[in-house]
Amino acid sequence: MQERLALETSAEHQKNLRIARTLQETFLFDGFEEHFEALIPQSTYSSLDLHNYTRASSTNPFPTVLCHNDIHQNNILMRLADNRDLLIIDNEYAGWNPMAMDLAVYINETMINNTHPAENGVKEYADNLMSEYEQEQMIKEYMR
Repeated sequence: MQERLALETSAEHQKNLRIARTLQETFLFDGFEEHFEALIPQSTYSSLDLHNYTRASSTNPFPTVLCHNDIHQNNILMRLADNRDLLIIDNEYAGWNPMAMDLAVYINETMINNTHPAENGVKEYADNLMSEYEQEQMIKEYMR
């Protein structure tokens, strides 16, 4: 039993290594940051005073990073015993976007219930949207 488990674990580990190598070769090539940055339309519009929050340059307060793109409470797992060992699941929408993309998605998702039993399974609760103060505090923490 232990030998079979060890073989299965080894095979799964090798499969994960192949996937990691493929992702690295596909997305982390020399010059990847410049390549993906050039693909994203640039905007000068900003509804927030980001100069108080950002470490990035003033010309682009949100550098291009690998984003989850579907971040919400159902995709964030944490060990209950001590709120450590954070695990983010459901990565099929991951891609290169401005760093604020995941923040914007998370704020939007605070008012959506993805497990609603009626109709299409999604229901919006506009009253659950974070207040401007809560959003500002989250942005400050996110940009640290």
